[in-house]
Amino acid sequence: MPYAIRMTDDYWEFIASYTYNPLLIMLELIWTRLEYVYNIPLSSLEEEFALESLAPLLATKCIKQKGKIGWVNGYRILSKKQLEASRVSQNWKPIIIDKILYFFLLRLCKEKSINVNDPSLIDFLDSKQVALGEFIRKIQKTGLVTIHDGNFKFLVRKCGLDILKNGNFICGDNSAQQFEKWLNNYSKNDN
Repeated sequence: MPYAIRMTDDYWEFIASYTYNPLLIMLELIWTRLEYVYNIPLSSLEEEFALESLAPLLATKCIKQKGKIGWVNGYRILSKKQLEASRVSQNWKPIIIDKILYFFLLRLCKEKSINVNDPSLIDFLDSKQVALGEFIRKIQKTGLVTIHDGNFKFLVRKCGLDILKNGNFICGDNSAQQFEKWLNNYSKNDN
């Protein structure tokens, strides 16, 4: 999904600016919506997947105080150097993850949903000496998984997983075949 901004320190950066033509973003959002509604892999026509850099401005965080839920809002002031850096687009690449996340995502691919308190998951994490809270933060940081109604679920339609020759475990959104294309390019360049 385009322009899904990950949370930073529990803050969701919900307004950002773009230094190039903003109509390109709107077209990509419409394009993606058509893909999801009509299940047409339109973005698979693209040869390379570039990630546009957005300059964050406003951020919010959900808090609970005195039994009530609310929001804390804030803003970011970026230096000239940070704004210049936001003008550079980057090629899409997968996320390097650890072995624990890899095997969890592999299981989630098969089962589609895993309860946060699943006994086998808790036993697995305990055997690896990983706290559940730490694991949840790591899995959500990938931007691929969320927790809904007490269950881990994918935010993406297809998840790509692989182990590279150098031993790195990788994952990424493969809804528009970007993971497969990256892996093919990596394999060609690695030989």
